Amino acid sequence: MLNSTARPWSLTGIALLTICVAFTSKLRAQEGGADAPAQPIIPCELDTEAILNEKGIFSPSASDGVWTLTPTAGLVLFQVPLKLDKPETEFELGFNTIRVTGGRLLAYRIAYDIEQSLEIDKKAYDLPETTPRFTRRIVIQPDGLIAWKLDRFIPNATLTGTTGYAMRIDPSLLNNANPGSLPEIKQNADEDYRAFLIRRQIEVEDYRKKVEAFRDLRKAVLELPTDISMSIPPRIWAVFEIRGNPDKVTLEGTRGQPWSIDYAAFEAMRKLVSVDALTTDGGISPQVYSDILPIVTELQARPHFNTYRMAALTLTQRDIVRMATVDDPIYRLAQLVLKGNDTHGRLLLIRELAATIPPTAASTTLLKTVAESLDPQTQLLTLTGLLKTDLTQPVAIRELVTGLNRLLGDSKGPPPENILENIEQNGPMHPGLVAVVSQQTDMAAMPDARRAEFVRTTVAHAVDSPLAAAWLDRTLLGSTDLQVVRMTLETLRDAEVGPAGAGVVGKAIGAIFKSPKDQANEQAVPRVRLARPIPIPDASHSIYRVLQSADKDIRALAWTVLNRFRFDPPAEPATSPDAPDERYAQLTLAALGQRPVPPEAVEFLLHQPRSDLVGEQLMQFILRTTGQASRQASEAIIGLNAPLGELLLKRSYNEREEFASRLYFALTQNVPRVTAILRHRVDNHPVATWLGKQISEGTLPDPSRWINAYSQVEDLFALIPSNDESLAQGAVAVLVNSAGGDDSIVDKLTRDLRALPSPTVPALMQEWTNISRQVLLDRIRNSALQYSVSLLVHPPMADTNAPPQSPEKIAVGSTRITYLSDAVSFGNLKITVKVSDSVLGLEIATPAEVGQFGSADLSRLSLDTVPGPWIIRPFYDKSWQGSIRTPDGRTLDLILKPQN
Repeated sequence: MLNSTARPWSLTGIALLTICVAFTSKLRAQEGGADAPAQPIIPCELDTEAILNEKGIFSPSASDGVWTLTPTAGLVLFQVPLKLDKPETEFELGFNTIRVTGGRLLAYRIAYDIEQSLEIDKKAYDLPETTPRFTRRIVIQPDGLIAWKLDRFIPNATLTGTTGYAMRIDPSLLNNANPGSLPEIKQNADEDYRAFLIRRQIEVEDYRKKVEAFRDLRKAVLELPTDISMSIPPRIWAVFEIRGNPDKVTLEGTRGQPWSIDYAAFEAMRKLVSVDALTTDGGISPQVYSDILPIVTELQARPHFNTYRMAALTLTQRDIVRMATVDDPIYRLAQLVLKGNDTHGRLLLIRELAATIPPTAASTTLLKTVAESLDPQTQLLTLTGLLKTDLTQPVAIRELVTGLNRLLGDSKGPPPENILENIEQNGPMHPGLVAVVSQQTDMAAMPDARRAEFVRTTVAHAVDSPLAAAWLDRTLLGSTDLQVVRMTLETLRDAEVGPAGAGVVGKAIGAIFKSPKDQANEQAVPRVRLARPIPIPDASHSIYRVLQSADKDIRALAWTVLNRFRFDPPAEPATSPDAPDERYAQLTLAALGQRPVPPEAVEFLLHQPRSDLVGEQLMQFILRTTGQASRQASEAIIGLNAPLGELLLKRSYNEREEFASRLYFALTQNVPRVTAILRHRVDNHPVATWLGKQISEGTLPDPSRWINAYSQVEDLFALIPSNDESLAQGAVAVLVNSAGGDDSIVDKLTRDLRALPSPTVPALMQEWTNISRQVLLDRIRNSALQYSVSLLVHPPMADTNAPPQSPEKIAVGSTRITYLSDAVSFGNLKITVKVSDSVLGLEIATPAEVGQFGSADLSRLSLDTVPGPWIIRPFYDKSWQGSIRTPDGRTLDLILKPQN
């Protein structure tokens, strides 16, 4: 409200305040005739809402933390709020762009508002508090930024304080912080020499610190940017100084036609938006009618879109129009606005009248000025108006929510899909507004059929529409009404996944019904079609809530529909590739809290994009579960393309061993003793790295192959004398299994090795040389089993980048391995077999002799061309296996497996 305290001049009588918003470039083009070149549109207009609401438009001074502007004696500051748009080409607001007759532009002020009375999301426009926001020129850029340079002089401005920018502008302020030269330090007459030296050292150190501080300050000041930019803010201010008692104020240079307003009407509007129109008994104050009359007169005399809009704001911000009676001043002013040429103002008034409940004779009659009835299309028009307002304002947001709930709850209103489409076309809403709208959507006000339609629409569009996604999250799955949650989950369960149809958000509601026979038995209910799984943006999504619902039916249904969702990469890239993504861990926690653990959790994880996080969670399942869940996770992790070695190294020392033990038990029902080697308390454990790589490549390595994890076998022998006996047993188990032995001899052999007089690494290695051959021979002697013999034939790899082809399997026959008088044989076959002298295994000296097994398929392999020896090694499962390469590039795997 403007009053005598807001400005120093007298308001007696009716002063004429003429604010002419003149598109001067257009006028010049008109003066030049039809052939005058087209001028660019000025991307700047008067902010009518701010000029009505802000109290600091007329002020004695203004400050931005660097400068303080004070008008010349006898003058006042007139701060004009302006809205900026992105221009087609770069545009400069300079000293001659915006002009006030009888006033002088001191500077542009880049601020959200004057007294922070208008709530705005300031995070997008934050600059350090010490950044100068007064400038004489602003460049508006097509990319949505404004830029300005540091001004070293602004009329009527003085520097405020001693900030960094103040020092950059006035070097004397920086020089004042200079400690200068080191003052002479003398010994006092009564001061002990030792005390003097100590004091001198302290003073010199203090001076040094001051010099360093000044050096750092000077560097920081000199590095302050003189070119400043930010996103276009909701508004800026043109700060003028004007005479204290002008007849009129003329504003030129903004978009729009010349605009004049009687000062009494201007003052009346500012007064009406700042005071309560109601009396203490709930009636309307008679003063309101007196204040509205000059506004009516002004619109009748000088109709202008700015005046229409300000009048609409005046009628709606204090609910004044709801107090109207037919033909009173409020009614007549509303009539003028509804018939005026400002679409924005008309829509403001339409939504206010449509929200008048119960309707009054005046509201009903006024709405007929726009339409004979509020049909669905007209209702969507009111929604469009709500969406076109300044949705940074709390009152506008409240009105949008109220209007949206009214449309959604009206059984005769536009379909929810049309409502959502209207929002998407006239948006988009920023994330904060989406959150508010979704949290305040009232499903309780919807009739049952309308509610079901809303659920189907929301589910169908949740993939592509931010608002539908938020509705699904907060309004539906986040509802305290279990019926709403169940209906949503059932809709998701019955949804089909496939290509989306056409439309602004995808016409995904399919007219998919049961067959005629099924329809005779079931109610035909439209099903929805999802273009793809619905993104779960963060770990606070309500899907986690229903996955852990106290209602077992809801909980079971939620796990069933989990495959309708997906962890898409975040819309905003993480500041670091190693930034945590809590969605994966949160899902695991939800699953591990169930009894039994739902199998859908592991299945869901396997389809998510972050294989490293999937691997981390599968490890959790293996470590924290048993039975089916552990087996499922164990099967899933084999062949997972993820850095499992790195993930295993991040586990505690005990968890490394536990993970390997549980993995083997889940997949083989046996825990080999070699897993104890992972007890070794070293950070970069070679076995952990090797094991993770083997698993990620699709192999659960046989215990006989664990020795391959060590590039230096001496490192393995160094663990046998360890104080941790289990670790020593693990090391011995690795050696024993590599030699063809089994875990039954590990304990005794460990005791024997640790009992050596001097169990050094060389001594242990020498002892093992003798033992290993004996272990292998014992394996051969005890091989009183019948073996089935098969051959895998791998084709040559012509292209190393091509995917491997499946090998051909040939059933060769069966045999026994016998050991008699230090000789090895395959039953009665005349195959030359001996214990290898170089490796722990058996050697078939002449590969062609394998043909004696008699399989017809062996004859086509040309084994007589394959050079020997063919070495086969013992495996943990009592089998023997070995590979050999043929001259034509094929690989032959000979496998002897015990028959059951």
